[in-house]
Amino acid sequence: MARPTIKKIVNTIPLCAYFKPQGIPMTNLEIESLTLEEIEALNLKDVQSLDQDCAAKKMGISRSTFQRIVKKARYKLVKSVIEGKALKVEGGHYIPTDKVIQKQCLKGKHHYYIKKSDLGPQQKDYDRISKIKCPECGERIIDYEKDHKKSKRKGNKMKICITSEGASLDSNVDPRFGRCPFFIIYDTENDTFEAIENTSRQAMGGAGIQSGQLMASKGVGAVLSGNFGPNAFRVLQTANIKTYSGISGTVKETIEKYKSGLLTNTSAPDVDSHYGMRKNN
Repeated sequence: MARPTIKKIVNTIPLCAYFKPQGIPMTNLEIESLTLEEIEALNLKDVQSLDQDCAAKKMGISRSTFQRIVKKARYKLVKSVIEGKALKVEGGHYIPTDKVIQKQCLKGKHHYYIKKSDLGPQQKDYDRISKIKCPECGERIIDYEKDHKKSKRKGNKMKICITSEGASLDSNVDPRFGRCPFFIIYDTENDTFEAIENTSRQAMGGAGIQSGQLMASKGVGAVLSGNFGPNAFRVLQTANIKTYSGISGTVKETIEKYKSGLLTNTSAPDVDSHYGMRKNN
């Protein structure tokens, strides 16, 4: 039986998903893909100048695994520069920082939020954390993200975000992703929600990018809004977050439409940059 791929802790979402030689159309270029964990490893090692032990711990992996990721990423970068390829940042086997050690027992009755600082010295190997047993039922605790993916396949259960004018489910949907007053993050499995004030809505620029990074850090699987600009759409796409545009009505009505499968996800941005800023004025 093949060894399961370990998810790496990622806290870096690039502002751009594509990089290419100047003056050459993308259609004429070969594309080399860099995963988000490869970008994270390069950031920790080459930008933040962390030693390999410290960087590996930040990503929740062994030093040897970290070395392999950095080596592979540098190879792709140098090869692309020498051969004039385009670079695309997408996907990978990663998990947002705030979800890194959320656990669920095999019986599905208990959820655990285990912090690294709470683990004993003998449990510091995060690669093998799944061997820790649930104190309630005695079963082995498994990685929450793997179980979460199964849930999504069975019943489309995940966290979704709706851009809102207010902090309740009765509030109207705000059509501006980056400039909405509130984000309503709804858990379709537990039927609970969290209202988060959009602190970047008054920013002079980059509100869509910051909002997209917030969605990734919150573990959101889909965002429902009126429209998405190119920068926000790129960040959400890089984080593998689905987008649904043209949404109107109340937040509660939108959730019901999503649950009923009445919405179609968006394949491209539908407004230009700074659209939300102009709507604010």
